[in-house]
Amino acid sequence: MMKVRSLGSKYGTVGVASLFACIVLVGCSTSAGTQPGDAGTTASVTTRTQAVEMDSAFDVTDPQQLAGWADAVFVGTVIEQVGTKAVGPFPETQFSVEVLQTLKGDVAGQILVNQQGGYGTDGTLYLLDDDPLIEPGATYLMSAGFLPSENWYTVAPRAGKVTLSAEEVAAVSDGTARRSTDEPAPVATMRDAIDNEIPFDPNRESEPVSSEPPVPPR
Repeated sequence: MMKVRSLGSKYGTVGVASLFACIVLVGCSTSAGTQPGDAGTTASVTTRTQAVEMDSAFDVTDPQQLAGWADAVFVGTVIEQVGTKAVGPFPETQFSVEVLQTLKGDVAGQILVNQQGGYGTDGTLYLLDDDPLIEPGATYLMSAGFLPSENWYTVAPRAGKVTLSAEEVAAVSDGTARRSTDEPAPVATMRDAIDNEIPFDPNRESEPVSSEPPVPPR
């Protein structure tokens, strides 16, 4: 078992490090499946999955705390995986994302989104808080912290990337200030949370965080 403690600032050696008070490698499993390859290809492999347990510096399941931590909150469609880089003790995976709507921050067009977790050089799949990897082609409501040294936005695990259905994507309106009566419930919930966000404080005592993502009303 290995523990990695954050530096206590918003940006540190483990991606957006202060999202975590402690990271612990826990159980692993082996399964058959596919692994992303070059130029969007996939290859059949036997994957060893390593779970990485999260001890958050704030309650990521609380939309107001999540909004206060995030530098950007937006709806985006994932175009493709563009890289894997081990910034800390385990790999992180980068994706090109097309921003459809911005709720917080200054993001537009195509941006680089980072997810903590991914495939190591030995083929092991590391999943932070058992959070599945982002899927190209899917559209998410994303809450992310900006890491200037890498010029990417790191999404918070699980609650930081809520999958939207095709109907919800169709209902998303353009612009950052517009509200719609048929706006998807996850987007409306996060927009209200931004209006009442709790500023991120790395010294705040955090309650134990459930590994289950919040389920917004639909």
